[in-house]
Amino acid sequence: MDVYGVVLKGAFEELGADNGAAFQTPLATLHAFQGWADKFLTTPRNGLRDMYGTAKTAAFGVEWTVQYHEFSSANGGVDFGHEIDAQVEKKFGKHYSVLLKYADYVADPNRSATNTYSDTQKIWLQGSVSF
Repeated sequence: MDVYGVVLKGAFEELGADNGAAFQTPLATLHAFQGWADKFLTTPRNGLRDMYGTAKTAAFGVEWTVQYHEFSSANGGVDFGHEIDAQVEKKFGKHYSVLLKYADYVADPNRSATNTYSDTQKIWLQGSVSF
């Protein structure tokens, strides 16, 4: 949906599990789908539900993107936490761009005892040249 130049998207994704064996996608680029903090590169043993929304726009010659993810298990009703992702990208001419990207994963307080589900913040700065 496009509202006043802002593209809004919402989605629900579920990676299932059965008897403690979760659906795995070893060759997938999960960074693009299950949040940029990369907490779910391996699907948890009771599966993963990801409800998320994205807002994207262009202003002042810059592309802006914000995502919100709400993570829970596919089985057992476990709340894994939520994540906010933000990205700003500026293109220069035909061949150059700079990208600044940020991810903030906040674990459910009841699950944060393990490293997998601990709060995580990441930031990227990337320059690109394309021909």
